[in-house]
Amino acid sequence: MSAKRDREPVADYKVIIKDSGGVFVVETRKLHAQKEKSVAFYNGTKGGILIFFPELDLFSQLKKRGNVVPVSSLTWSDVYNIKGALQGTKKDNHYPYAVFCEFTGEFAIANSNPEIIIDL
Repeated sequence: MSAKRDREPVADYKVIIKDSGGVFVVETRKLHAQKEKSVAFYNGTKGGILIFFPELDLFSQLKKRGNVVPVSSLTWSDVYNIKGALQGTKKDNHYPYAVFCEFTGEFAIANSNPEIIIDL
């Protein structure tokens, strides 16, 4: 991640991870997104978070830097360009991910695993 990002970035979609009564949650459990749009993640917690993306083809930037996106406390991530697999090369358009909160040593919840769904 680049320098600390206090200001809200220009992105088509924004996902917020926050502390809700001692439980860390991803506000948008299922983000329906379009290819070629962008997304940024806000860490509204008291500690750093690590966002794990098991599939490297979701964002064009992941192929260069790996599948873990660190975000410092109370800051925005970089903006990521939604790419996704070529139509027909993936069995579905769902991209689950996980958010690990360093402050508590636990994963954030979202009523199930959070995911980005690319609308085709």
